[in-house]
Amino acid sequence: MRSNAGYRVSMKLENRGKMVPSGEPRVTPVRYTMEVNGSEVRLNRRRGRTVAQHRGTTDDEGDRLEVRFIIGSLAGGKTGNYGDNITITVKSGD
Repeated sequence: MRSNAGYRVSMKLENRGKMVPSGEPRVTPVRYTMEVNGSEVRLNRRRGRTVAQHRGTTDDEGDRLEVRFIIGSLAGGKTGNYGDNITITVKSGD
């Protein structure tokens, strides 16, 4: 990410760290965690959370944000399509 005025990246999860099966509300959800640049980020609030920010101008290479998702145990789970909606917002400015 490159910026000449700084930036703030925030994320929010619709299901607050749980993947839910589509069309089957009674099935137990699968929990997951998320890491940004190697640090766990707890996104268990619907309003979102800042996961990265930079003040001022970045260098020519910009900043790289590595996002990793770690899926919890699937033991005893029901087969199907599970998911969550993740909103990523990037705002410019110091």
